[in-house]
Amino acid sequence: MSKQNLYRVKAFAERHRERGITLGSLRWQIFNRERNGMAESGAVVYKGRTCWIDEDRYFQWLAEGKGAA
Repeated sequence: MSKQNLYRVKAFAERHRERGITLGSLRWQIFNRERNGMAESGAVVYKGRTCWIDEDRYFQWLAEGKGAA
């Protein structure tokens, strides 16, 4: 089993603020996850109503250029 680097949405945005990831942009990406490919990438993980971001999968998804869509 691989280790996952999971962060709550707000903590993820704060952790990567220097990369230009804002809380608003991250929430927009999550809201549109079905259209932008984020859902199928596995970057978003839900545990109940709590949303988590898988750091490795998020940056892989972003590197594929889908975050700009």
